[in-house]
Amino acid sequence: MNKARAFNPFLCARTDKLMALITEVQVQMSGYEFFHQTRKRARRPADQVTYDRTVEAILCDLCAVELEPNNDSIHLPLSKKTLGAKSRYKGTALGKTLPAILDVMSAPEMSFVVVEKGHSTFRIVDDDLNVAFAGGRQTILKAGPKLLSRIERFGITRDDLGPASEEEVLVLRAPKRHSNSAAKYQEYVDDEATLALRQQMTDINAWLSTADITCSLPQVDPAQRRLRRIFNNSDFAQGGRLYGGFWQAMPSDERQEHILNSASAALNKWLKTKIGQGYTIHSFRHSMRDRLRAVECPSDVIDQIGGWLTVGVGASYGLGHNHQALTRWIVAIVEAPIREV
Repeated sequence: MNKARAFNPFLCARTDKLMALITEVQVQMSGYEFFHQTRKRARRPADQVTYDRTVEAILCDLCAVELEPNNDSIHLPLSKKTLGAKSRYKGTALGKTLPAILDVMSAPEMSFVVVEKGHSTFRIVDDDLNVAFAGGRQTILKAGPKLLSRIERFGITRDDLGPASEEEVLVLRAPKRHSNSAAKYQEYVDDEATLALRQQMTDINAWLSTADITCSLPQVDPAQRRLRRIFNNSDFAQGGRLYGGFWQAMPSDERQEHILNSASAALNKWLKTKIGQGYTIHSFRHSMRDRLRAVECPSDVIDQIGGWLTVGVGASYGLGHNHQALTRWIVAIVEAPIREV
């Protein structure tokens, strides 16, 4: 039985050896098109970029699923309605040229991909023989024999795969129709605010891409660290939580043991290059508390800013201070002169 997951169109090659595999497949696909005369003329430059990116995304995700312990295939839509729709969320690979590319990759002479066509089911709803959609199954892809042999020959691992920069990092969701329904992604037009938010995410993801953060658990992919922000109710002032990091799906005890210690070590290593030996990230917590005391910040506000537990039964009631109140004290320590020790 297939253990298929949804197609991820946002993977790309991050190493030369995976790029060499992709190039080898593309050369054979070009030979197939020339021999069978499936194209009358060469692709336009923009179309060639789309073609190359689509082939890369398919091959990368099929490599990824072969390296995963819990899946053996991917499923994806091939309907004209889905592939023809324009959306900032769906990725280049889910375009109108996808079916034709899959036809070549799955041809008997190619055997890079095994395709199990999807289907739709309809039911008669009245005496006039009108029908309604009653479900179906998306098309399923598996790595074919020629791709499997190349994965082994090139020695492809998860380290050869990375996130593509085309994935939208600012997601706006529409209001839910019902409390138990899933909110749909909503299209929007960029303005100065969204451009600034996207630049922030670009900076965060650039740092994460090179950060020395590892995880020893075999089922975890440490390369999965490209983050995105999701906003709710058609409003960029609501929500905005970060999603996408491999550590977010881990239980808290495993995250503490396998991630936070590694992240702390990476930050401490960076800190030594800036202010020398003898200091750690934990030192910032002590300094923060001292500087908040210096501006006579209330103790419960200090505890909330630093993440300390406030002693007392009353401290467990309510939601705590709002962001405006916390920001006022952060600004106060920035503007206050640094006290000599």
